[in-house]
Amino acid sequence: MNSDYYYEHTFTRRGKQDVVVQPRDAEIIVRVAKNRFIDSQDIQRLTGASYRPLLRRLKLLRDVGALIEPRSTRLRRTTNGTKPMVYGLGNVGADYLSKVGVPRTNVDWTKLAREYTDFKMDHTLLQTKVMVDFEMSCRKYPRYEFFDEWALNRRLGLRRELPISTPFKWQTRLPHVAAPVGVVPDRTFAISDTQEPGFFYFFVEADRGKVVQKSTTQPLRRTVTRKHVAYHRSREVTKKLFGIGAYRVLWVALGAKRAENMRTMTRPHIGDGQGSPMFLYESHANIAGDDILTAEWTNARDERTRLVD
Repeated sequence: MNSDYYYEHTFTRRGKQDVVVQPRDAEIIVRVAKNRFIDSQDIQRLTGASYRPLLRRLKLLRDVGALIEPRSTRLRRTTNGTKPMVYGLGNVGADYLSKVGVPRTNVDWTKLAREYTDFKMDHTLLQTKVMVDFEMSCRKYPRYEFFDEWALNRRLGLRRELPISTPFKWQTRLPHVAAPVGVVPDRTFAISDTQEPGFFYFFVEADRGKVVQKSTTQPLRRTVTRKHVAYHRSREVTKKLFGIGAYRVLWVALGAKRAENMRTMTRPHIGDGQGSPMFLYESHANIAGDDILTAEWTNARDERTRLVD
């Protein structure tokens, strides 16, 4: 990882030995901050650290308040000790990052982590798993370079902020809807092809099957359908705001049936009624792991494709 976020510092612990920040600590804090919440197994995948020493270091960072273990996941881990520990950014960690150009903001990160609900936590962890898979896949296939939101902020000249205040959000107009509709992707990333000219932008939507399709004759009031139409009509807006004129939207579902349901449910309302190839769907179980770049997805027209085709 880039060493821009490391500087000499000591975390104090009341009644115990102080903790001298190591470069690996800075990397861990940044990894947690970028993803909001991430489990110990994914931290190990990203850092390449040995697991037991890593757990000891995570405990130290938690003890000084740089990281925090959310209450909801702590209770579940107590019930079932096989689950990996989950970490969020603590206020001490946010203070540390503020010295290297990451705006502190007024967020009480420790309080946020403690009050995070189970549903939001599971949703965030699914997003994180997908992003970790993509980064690890780009390491496996070095032809491709991975750009997370912070890296994109730099590349596009946007503000580099903590992920709770992502710059990748906008409003667009929809037919038969009076007010502008807001669009906030779950995650945003890009992949660069280092052998052939190509820079590919992706918005990620992690769907846990909790979004309910309301019984209504107005399709644009349906949550998932409305978001599809908003993405489809946003290309001029994203080009103006971010310089992103072409992108694909990855819908990651918990199961194949849910992914299929989203394709068939939204297809009649996009373009000519046949859907758009900009939307790709798959269950997380079918694409999880370091081969996510070469895994097959199904687009809105029921065509099988790969992201790097």
